[in-house]
Amino acid sequence: LAAVDALALQDPLVTARAAEARTAVAEQSNVALPVFVADARAAHQALYEAVAPYTLDLRSLRRAQIRRALAIVFFAFAALWSAVWYLRRPPALHAEASAVYSPQFFPFRAVDGDTTSEWLLPDRTPGWIEITLSPPRPVHKVRLMNARNSPYNDRATGLFRVEAFLGADALDGADGTFDGFHPEPTWREVTLDGRKADRIKVWIKTYTSSGGGFAEITIE
Repeated sequence: LAAVDALALQDPLVTARAAEARTAVAEQSNVALPVFVADARAAHQALYEAVAPYTLDLRSLRRAQIRRALAIVFFAFAALWSAVWYLRRPPALHAEASAVYSPQFFPFRAVDGDTTSEWLLPDRTPGWIEITLSPPRPVHKVRLMNARNSPYNDRATGLFRVEAFLGADALDGADGTFDGFHPEPTWREVTLDGRKADRIKVWIKTYTSSGGGFAEITIE
């Protein structure tokens, strides 16, 4: 009876059967127990038959429960996978620079994962490239591949400095150098103190031949 009230069923048949059941219960003290049991059983059966169209049979109910349980497991797994992916995903990198040689050598070429593309400074110009980490993360190492400007082989970085920032605060810095131009890819690695940073800035102080730049920069 409470379930009928909770469902707020407006079906006249259900309402009538529920009234009969309530009457049988209300009169239990005025009739002999066998009569009350019989009347209550009849009222219960009538009410059940009236409500049956709104309910599931046992098999359907179990199937619905299994589907609901599988859905809960699926969404829980999806939520867990999403959380793990979010926490372990590589940070998005955005790069900007003090200047560029031409549109073909924009700063994003230094963080695109392609060692055959390069960011290059204009002719005979020192400068910098700044990489934004989103979200911020601890930075232990910065690896830099020197530019070559193949097939002309007329540009490479010499002395450089790597600095880590969090907001406006400078965290750590280290100097490095490439020993002249090499036609083959050349890497240098700079170690930082591992504090969480949101920006890495690399200053090119000297260059070989026409100018400086980087083919690729990775942050670990």
